[in-house]
This record gives sequence, structure tokens and C-alpha cells, in this order.
Amino acid sequence: MALSKGPLPLSRAETIQEATPVLKESNCIAAIDFGTSSLSVAYTIPLSRTTRGDIKVLPLHSTLERIPNAILIMKDKLGQKYSTIAIGPKAQSLYSSVRNNFENFAYFERIKNLLERDKSLNRTTQVHSFTGGSYYLIEVIAFILTNLKETLVTHFKGQYKSTNFDWVITVPAVWKARARRMMREAAYMAGLTSNGPGIIRFTPVGSPLLRPQEVNPEKLSLALEPENTTAEIERYMVVDIGGGTVDITVHDMDYGKVSVALPPMGNTWGGTTINETLSMLLQEIVDDKGFKAFLKSDPIGAKAALNKLFYEEFEGQKKVFGEAIVGIHKVVINLPNKLVQFYGNDMLHEANKMNMHYDPGEGSLGIGYDLLEQKVFQFTIDKIIECVRAAFDELPSKINTVYLVGGFGGCRFVSQKIEEAIAQHCGILYDNIVCPVDPDLAVVSGAVMWRKNPNIIQSRVADATYGTVVAPVFNPAI
Repeated sequence: MALSKGPLPLSRAETIQEATPVLKESNCIAAIDFGTSSLSVAYTIPLSRTTRGDIKVLPLHSTLERIPNAILIMKDKLGQKYSTIAIGPKAQSLYSSVRNNFENFAYFERIKNLLERDKSLNRTTQVHSFTGGSYYLIEVIAFILTNLKETLVTHFKGQYKSTNFDWVITVPAVWKARARRMMREAAYMAGLTSNGPGIIRFTPVGSPLLRPQEVNPEKLSLALEPENTTAEIERYMVVDIGGGTVDITVHDMDYGKVSVALPPMGNTWGGTTINETLSMLLQEIVDDKGFKAFLKSDPIGAKAALNKLFYEEFEGQKKVFGEAIVGIHKVVINLPNKLVQFYGNDMLHEANKMNMHYDPGEGSLGIGYDLLEQKVFQFTIDKIIECVRAAFDELPSKINTVYLVGGFGGCRFVSQKIEEAIAQHCGILYDNIVCPVDPDLAVVSGAVMWRKNPNIIQSRVADATYGTVVAPVFNPAI
């Protein structure tokens, strides 16, 4: 009778070698924070006698490190080639002067905000120029990236080329895979990882978009906005409130290594929704929905005046709203002369019936803090708090610190309301809410730090599951 062989003895398992990091550490890095309402670039270069390997922010304007996300593009006489005239505040200023020749220009501002909220982004998504016409969003982004690349290279006066840098572009954590892929393609179109000139023409809408050649893909990385912010603590939450989106991540810090504790969360209630709400309030005063009559009177000049009012004049006051200043209880906004002349003093005096004050001598509109909070800020703040509460509900264990970053994250009123909401939600006074000195530059600086040491992030939490099993189509004849 033959003996049963039985199970074979276990053999010694082979040691699994530690995986080679996908990204190698680098000391020549450029990071672009491509926000809805603003742009910034940070970099670090190798150690030398004059540099210490510090992270520096590229001056994109004579007085600003972070500039408005605006671009003015001109096409040649044949319409075959396009060139960027200016970005940022200079583009905003020049835009109002091209009204007599606007058919030769394309002007874009806050391009991510021109899209419908919650709309899925992909490479064929279109945006409308302020000067008329539709364009592929991916190519507009590529023109902006091309200009930022050229500005950085010019800054070094020939010492460095584009290919010397490892590039990082920040994207909202709530963006889906197709939107992130679109940003990568835009970077290749801009020639960030090559020494090419970048994009020089637009593809007519309706024509197929050619896919760019992926040159040196290892030199391009995308960073989720809150994830790469500069912060060190045991368990911390980063709330990145930019112009277009609110992005939240939670991280665990253990001996200098970071693990993501929660899939990225967020919504589309960033700071520009405040500007939009103020716009609707003024539309109600002048009884002109969407300012249609005003815009029809002078499409270029009127739009430039409205942009200056809501995104320049009001922007600074929006960010300092909530800071206690003795004797000041209202915000005073200077109205554009063009708007005052069009609607007239009688129409603008309707503001007085809504507990606001119109001063015809100064051409200004005064709004009390209480009314501004109730009518302009409250709904957006509620949406931001709703997102923060949802993140706390996902994690029963204590969060040590909450970091508020991004352009709107530095608003004192926002931090006050978030602190109150967390205390109410958790049942304890939560006093460990931190806002960096430069909250609007925290993301771009953190992107450089992450690329210098990409292995600092030990693990992430997937925001979706992916199935691989498929079945044949059912055949009823069988």
C-alpha cells in the first residue's frame, strides 16, 4: 500500500527587496501652484557659494509674488500664431485697452472658475474668452504654464534651462483622474520637461486635439494641494481654501514620515464664491440680472470694470474681513465710474432701502459688517464648515492641529467660524488652529519640499476602488 505523500514542507520564502522609489530626490525643483484665482511659482536650486538650497518664491510681478490668474494672448495677422502679451495684473490692466481691437486678442481670467461647478474636467473641456470665442481649456492652461516657465528661465539669465528642473504642479485634491491627466498634458504642451518653445497656437474647437509627446515624464509630478503643505505634527488636518475649491486631507506624522489618514475631501465653495455673491447683491440693487444691460452697452469696457470691482477692489477687503478694528463697522467699496454713469444715482440709491449706503459724491457703496456676513459670506462659510465637519466625522480619533492655508484660508473671519464650528461639533474648545504667515504661498512652498524628499509620504488612502474582473456579454441564445 503506497504511502500518501501529504503536503510538501514549506520552503523558505525569498526576501522581498525594498521597492525602488518611483521619484528620486532632487535639488533642482520648480513648483507651480495653479489656482483658480491666482498663480505662484517656487523653486530651489543646488547649493552654491551664494545659495543655501533654500526654497524661494519667484517674483512674478514687481510688487507681488502671487499674481491673479489672468492672461492676455494676441494672434498674428494671419491668425496662425499666438503669443502671450502679459499675465497677472499687467494682463488685467491691458485688457481694458484692447476694446477697439479685441478680435485679435483672447483674454482669460480665473479660467477654472469659468466652468460650471461640479462639472467633470477633461482634455476636451471648453472655456470662453472674455473677448469672445471658445477655446480648449487644456491649451489655455498650456499658454499660462509656458509663460511661467519662460519667466523662471529668464530669471536665471541662462544659468538653467527648463530641463534642469524637476517640475511639480499642484492640483485640487478633489479633481478626478481625467482632470489630473489634463493638467499633465498641458504641462507637456507647455514644454516644461523639454527645451521646446511650448504652445504657440490654439486648436479650433471641434477639431481633434493632438496628444503632446511626453518628454522626460519622470521630471513632472502632480501634487494634491493640501497634501504637500508645509506642516509637522502628530495627526493634523490641512484645510486648503483657495479661490475655486476647498480641499481637505488628514495626515499622521510618525518620526518624520507622513501617512495619509483620509481620502481627499472637498467641494467647490472657494473664496471666489464670495465675490460672486457680492456681484449678485449689486445686480439686485440695480435690477439688472447678470449685468446684461451694462455688458451690452460696452462688452469689453463693462466687463473690465466689473472684474476690477469684484476681483481687485473687493478682494483685499474680503481677506481682512473679521479683523477687529476699533471704530470701523462697515466695508466701503469704490464703484467704477462707468458703472455709476450707466445706472445713475437714482438707481444706485436703491441700496439705501437694503440697509446699505450709497454715497454719490464719492461713488462708493457702504455695507455694514452684519449685512455683509449675512448676505455675502454666510452661505459659503456654511459650505466650508460642512466639509470640515464631514472630515471630523470620518475620523473618531483626535486631530491635534488644523492648518488653514490657501488665499481664502488666511481670512480671519473664516478661521473664527471654523474654530467655532469645530468646538460645537466636537463638544470641546478647539484652540489649535494654525494659519501660516503666508497662507497663500504655503502650498507652492510645500510642493517644492515634497519633491525634494518624495519618500516622506509613506502611504496614501485610495479615493476609489478599481475592479479588474469582467464577464462575457450575456447571449440569450445559449
